[in-house]
Amino acid sequence: MNGAVWDDELAGWHLGLWSRHATTAAVEFVDRRRPEVAVLCRDMVRAGDGFVTFVARDELGDADAYGFVVDGPRGDEAHGAGHRFDPAKVLLDPYASRVWFPAGHTRRLARLHGASTRGHAPLAVLPPPTGEPRAIPLATPIDPGTRVILEVHVRQATMLDPRVPVGERGTFAGLVHRLDEWRELGITTIELMPVQVQDPDEGSAWGYMPLALGALDPRLGCDPHQDPTPEFVAFLDEAHRRGLEVILDLVANHTTEIDDSGPTYSLRGIDAASYYLRDAHGRLVDDAGCGNVVRAGRPEVGGLIAAAVHRFADWGVDGFRFDLASILGRDAHGQYQPRSVLLDDLAAFAHHRRLLMIAEPWDLAAYEVGDRFPQREMAQWNDRFRDQVRGWLR
Repeated sequence: MNGAVWDDELAGWHLGLWSRHATTAAVEFVDRRRPEVAVLCRDMVRAGDGFVTFVARDELGDADAYGFVVDGPRGDEAHGAGHRFDPAKVLLDPYASRVWFPAGHTRRLARLHGASTRGHAPLAVLPPPTGEPRAIPLATPIDPGTRVILEVHVRQATMLDPRVPVGERGTFAGLVHRLDEWRELGITTIELMPVQVQDPDEGSAWGYMPLALGALDPRLGCDPHQDPTPEFVAFLDEAHRRGLEVILDLVANHTTEIDDSGPTYSLRGIDAASYYLRDAHGRLVDDAGCGNVVRAGRPEVGGLIAAAVHRFADWGVDGFRFDLASILGRDAHGQYQPRSVLLDDLAAFAHHRRLLMIAEPWDLAAYEVGDRFPQREMAQWNDRFRDQVRGWLR
């Protein structure tokens, strides 16, 4: 078990954290009105390759945000082995479904080894005991032969459009005002560019630097201090009522922690050596061009990616386009393999749930368009065909 899971019978949350190399782990709960002070700090118990604990709702009062404090091997030898443990950091749950940023959030402190991030770190919010919202399903599946996909950036599609109310510009609610126009143009499928939560201090605009794989960016909601999930699900409802399907451009091959000069927000401090690929010289592999790539071939890392896909699908998303999907198909050592357990599992899930799956089958070190890509049932983007058509049109 990973992340936080509500238990009706015990009226509390089970919490789990996977880390092969950590020596200790604890979880701190805070009231969001005073994030610098822990309401409750609980040591976690080693269970196999991870840590577990339980917290009752009655123990927390108004505290609903939490972070992990993890320690492990340190020193020159540990650093050479890829470890980056720092018990001064409060770490984001990789399985977070909701992320909250305190007013004092800063990327600068997260980059300084030994500097405390209490009161400054992004924290996970406990999942609601009432369960997750779910969009109404698409009544009629889209015929693949008639599918027309429109790539949409939430903010770019709504910020300057006079038809979108000022208070809804740049948000999921704002997108609803564009749906009828897109349907009239013959669009069948809206592909949202990445909506996963980003570090607001990182600065990129397009969304390709995820902080947590399975949580929405709160800045895409009308109130950036509230959970954007209900607003996102309401947008899916409106799209489905119009017969439009919605797929997500999902980034699962790297994170915003970038290279060794980057911030320690989550995976780096939990177990960097297990989550991120390094080459024979101990350097982070950077085949995504963003400073790191995840070790997707490890079952536990693949499980984190799959959990994000399952959560978005449960909210009502109709499919996914996987950014730099060739990285997701590699083995635990980052080597090419002709079949991938992770990609096969995702394809099987898609078949069961009738989801559209599209792979971008290349990265800086590999080009796998066609039969070389280690999953035959996923559709593929074909960049050479795209470039030829675009060149002809121009």
